[in-house]
Parts: sequence; structure tokens; C-alpha cells
Amino acid sequence: MIQRIQTIFLAGIVISMILALSLPLINIMHEGVLLNLTAFNISDSSKVISNNYYVSIAILIIAIVAAYSIVQFKNRLLQIKLGALISLLVMITMGLIYLALGDHQNVQLGKGVWALLFSLVCNFLANFFIRKDDKLVRDADRLR
Repeated sequence: MIQRIQTIFLAGIVISMILALSLPLINIMHEGVLLNLTAFNISDSSKVISNNYYVSIAILIIAIVAAYSIVQFKNRLLQIKLGALISLLVMITMGLIYLALGDHQNVQLGKGVWALLFSLVCNFLANFFIRKDDKLVRDADRLR
């Protein structure tokens, strides 16, 4: 059923991915210039320095997988597998962000990275409650 608690956590993943797309992921101070790493590009206040479309694509894939997991409420095993995939994709996205940093020294985490970390927590909680529901259903089947 869609009204279960794990649906709220999966919806939290989708919302946090939308926030990660719109908020700056990392702020970099490089040679006196403040650079903003967003999901789409690295820019200073006046121009775009390089594009990060691979980060935005990864974030969109995470949001799509989480939304698909919401509608798969009848297949708990698939939801558990999708949760593992979401965790893997978030970690890959964090790695892509790290690779986009290069060798910059003065780095400040933006709100977008915190949204990614929040999605990991929501994913952990959603998987916990999916497993709990699955155990409850298996126990009820065993009693019949």
C-alpha cells in the first residue's frame, strides 16, 4: 500500500534529489574567486567554467529509481533491490562530485551534498521498514 511509512521516506529521496539539482553542491575558493559546483556546471559569479551533466544525470536517475520504487509496493523484494541500487547510485554520485573537485584545497560543502546525505538516511530507513513489512507478511503466512 502506498500509505506505508517507507513511501514517505522514498518520497523524501525524490524531494532531496530535486533539491540537490537546484542547490549548489560545493563551494570552492580558488585563487580568490568563489566557484560554485552545481549539478549542471562549475561557475563563478560571471561565467560557466565547465559542465557537470554527468552529475545531474546521476541525480535524475536516483530520483527516477526512487519514484519507481514507490509504485512497486506489492513487490517488496524488488523494493529492497531498488533500495540497494539507490544507495550505490548515491555513492557513485558522491564520487563524481569528488572527481569534479580536482585538487582544490578550500572546499565548503553546499546544501546539495547535504540533500544527498539526507537521501542516504531516507533510503536506509525505507529499506528498514520494507524489510520489517516483509518479515511481518512472512510470519503471517507461516501462521496460516
